Amino acid sequence: MDGKILITFFTTTQAMRMEDCCRKAKIRGRLIPVPGRISAGCGVGWMAENQEQEKLEGFMREQGLAWQGIHDLDGMLRRQEGGKDGKQDKQILSERRMHR
Repeated sequence: MDGKILITFFTTTQAMRMEDCCRKAKIRGRLIPVPGRISAGCGVGWMAENQEQEKLEGFMREQGLAWQGIHDLDGMLRRQEGGKDGKQDKQILSERRMHR
């Protein structure tokens, strides 16, 4: 299944660390502003292909990165275009809280 995910972070420091770690490991993706419909600790998140989700979760664990949630961006956009009610605006594929 094609599509994009957005990984959100508790702090901007963690988001920027994700970018640095991914760049060094040559992992595709980029930081983008978090859409207003998603609640996140900071205003930027890491966007990547959804088929990379499991790989990215393992990578973040290895790097000691704490993330807030992983969101299905394409699903959110489809619901917005389809005129669904506001209760369905957010779809979280998985949410992991890592305590350090």
